Amino acid sequence: MTIETVITRKDNETEIMITGELNEQGAEQLKEAFTVLLSQTPAAVKINLIGIEIMGSSAIGKILLFYKNFTVGGGSLRVTNLAPHLLELFKELKLDSLFPIAGR
Repeated sequence: MTIETVITRKDNETEIMITGELNEQGAEQLKEAFTVLLSQTPAAVKINLIGIEIMGSSAIGKILLFYKNFTVGGGSLRVTNLAPHLLELFKELKLDSLFPIAGR
């Protein structure tokens, strides 16, 4: 299954809303979406995971790589609408120490 991404800009923040399965194939599609996002040079990005129930380690790696590439230029990142089990995983991995996270 593929993922769907919708990128919208509101005020000073760009939101990328993601639905689908972030398995190996979805992670590669996510990387492509992040490349597009970086080319737009937003000041702040919100990753909205409202439609994600399954997320593999490769997808988490893509989020971390985006975080590294995006924040080096001074951008701010936050992740919202994590499913309860994914919120717990992000906390266990201490990703909340890198950027704000929020559950549904």
